[in-house]
Amino acid sequence: MYAVVPPAAYHILVLDDEPAILALVTNTLVKSGFTQISTCSSIAGARQCWHAQTGKFDLVLADFCLPDGWAPELLKDLLRHKPHLRIILMSGFSADDLGLDEELARHLDVLQKPFGPGELIHAVENGLQRLPIAPGEEL
Repeated sequence: MYAVVPPAAYHILVLDDEPAILALVTNTLVKSGFTQISTCSSIAGARQCWHAQTGKFDLVLADFCLPDGWAPELLKDLLRHKPHLRIILMSGFSADDLGLDEELARHLDVLQKPFGPGELIHAVENGLQRLPIAPGEEL
């Protein structure tokens, strides 16, 4: 039997260049009990945050298109460092329209914009349930 892991145990990185989306996502996560949340508005900022936290993130919520690049390239790099990272890609396009390669697609879910708080929490919970290890751990 598996122990229930409280939301506060998970480390989440949120990456979006729209302040309103960052606020919606952060507020929704906090109201649902998630407390270890870092936010960034660029690929460069996400890389700095990742290294500052020594890759402790369990889940990344990322916008597809950012001012300094495409999230999939960053996400592939993060997966090289942490192969069991869960990813939710936020986009106005469907998963089929994004043209993601098969390797990356295995590690992520797509949350289509616009989305509400209920859809966000459902996607986060589904992603975290698929983690093969305890929050913050490395294989």
